[in-house]
Amino acid sequence: MSNETISTTCAVAGGGPAGLMLGFLLARAGVPVVVLEKHADFLRDFRGDTIHPSTLELMAELGLDEAVLRLRTRRCRALVGRSVARRSCSPSFRAFRSGIPSSH
Repeated sequence: MSNETISTTCAVAGGGPAGLMLGFLLARAGVPVVVLEKHADFLRDFRGDTIHPSTLELMAELGLDEAVLRLRTRRCRALVGRSVARRSCSPSFRAFRSGIPSSH
């Protein structure tokens, strides 16, 4: 933990997907901003652990698509699971189309 003093115009509490995006947009608009995150790493489960095609399209609008697509990822084409009744479920993501080539 640091005892460093930081002076800023805006502080965003939480470095999850929404907090980081808000911090990015504010900084890009010229607002001095600091994103505060209590965890030192992202080695935990959180709701923002996937990027959907519509999110990739937003990233493209913000000029971030090339940087995001260079990241090491795993593609999920389908999801297989079992319910309490032991019925299997296998929805496919192939029907979701995006302007981002690598999301197909």
